[in-house]
Formats: sequence, C-alpha cells, structure tokens
Amino acid sequence: MIKYTLYIGLNDKDTHAQIISDINARNIVANICASRDVCVTVSDARGVYKHTDNTVVVENTLRCEFIECEKPIIKAIAEDAKRALNQESVLLTTEVIENDFI
Repeated sequence: MIKYTLYIGLNDKDTHAQIISDINARNIVANICASRDVCVTVSDARGVYKHTDNTVVVENTLRCEFIECEKPIIKAIAEDAKRALNQESVLLTTEVIENDFI
C-alpha cells in the first residue's frame, strides 16, 4: 500500500506571512479533497522553508495524509491547494506502508 503526504505551508508566497487562518486553510484543503471524493487526514505542523529568493520562513503547515489514492489525483489536489493558498510549492512524499482497517 502507498501512503502519500502533502506538506502545505501556510505563509503566502508573496508576503511571506500567513494571510489565511489555519482553520480556513484546513477547510479549503478538505473541500478540495471532498470535491474529488478523496479521504484525507489533516494535522498541524510547523515547518521551515526557504523561498526561491532565499527568504527563510518558519510557518504553520498542514500535513495531509492519503491512503488508497492514485498519485495523479494527489498531484491535482496539491496543485489546487497551491493555487488556493498562494504557495510557491507543496511537498509530496511517498511511502510504502502496511495498513489494516480494524
């Protein structure tokens, strides 16, 4: 089984400051996933990111985990979230896992 994780920073790419609140950002991502009939687990994290202009920021980050989903769909969700939250980039990681629903 493959687990995909998106890391979505919440600082605006242009201002380097958070404009959209954590809760609104979670709702935006949840709605993007729901519109594609994709289940997701979203948790809060803190991240350090270096922009292309070398500005380093510490920012609130959404960690979005997906199981039983296809990579092209995850990439489309990442693109939608990137646009909606005005992000320079979104990190996608891939892991092979074992899972059981109990």
